[in-house]
Amino acid sequence: MIIFKKLRNAKNSGNMLACFAYSFPDRIPVLHIGAHIGQELQLYRLLGFENRIWFEPVPKFFSLLEANVAPDLALPFALWSKNGFLKMNIAADDVSSSIFDFSVLNPFPDMRMVDLIEIEARSLDSILENELSALRGNFILILDTQGSELECLMGISEKNFRRIAACIVETSKIPLYEGGASRNQIQKILESHNFRGVMSLSRKPTYHGDELFLADYFLKGRGWNTLKLFLLRLVSKYSLLRYFFQQSIRKLFFVD
Repeated sequence: MIIFKKLRNAKNSGNMLACFAYSFPDRIPVLHIGAHIGQELQLYRLLGFENRIWFEPVPKFFSLLEANVAPDLALPFALWSKNGFLKMNIAADDVSSSIFDFSVLNPFPDMRMVDLIEIEARSLDSILENELSALRGNFILILDTQGSELECLMGISEKNFRRIAACIVETSKIPLYEGGASRNQIQKILESHNFRGVMSLSRKPTYHGDELFLADYFLKGRGWNTLKLFLLRLVSKYSLLRYFFQQSIRKLFFVD
């Protein structure tokens, strides 16, 4: 029964790093891109990830992030395919800010951008060669960049892709952002670098959610860990099917 309790706890966290932590004992460094103000800090600590590096390019968020996650390292950059400066749209909710404006297909009509600022963008290759030159070995890359995930991945060389054990990335089948990456594009580039998708929180109506991709080299020789991840996927699928069944019953027999 303990294993099922742990499975439920990992699934109910709503965070893909918790799914990774349940399945694998590795507590390698975490690079969280688009960290906002570091809301995940306590969860990451509880999961045992002690080497955390945070990225946030918007100055008003970065100052809060730096204070909230200290003494962790925080860097004031957006991740992009090359170094330079970009215009970033600031959302009214102060959470969904993006290089891109909202798409006309965005199913949340109340979401809007209210400001435009200039921010500094860097490729991951550049950062690993400079600010993070002391970082050794493998790491987990978390991309929470509101539509610019594909550009982030395009700034990584094959050499540095081989250092990424897991990539946690937001994807969407419906274009929430004008010019933003599609789920299919992200999947293709990660698969071309020998990653495979193993968990998803993508849900209707937007099919927007975090997905966990693992490098093939990282999975080799980890049969028991892979089995635990498979069990976690079964629990997630069961919970989703139960939810849809309950919703269908409610619609058939109850009036809202």
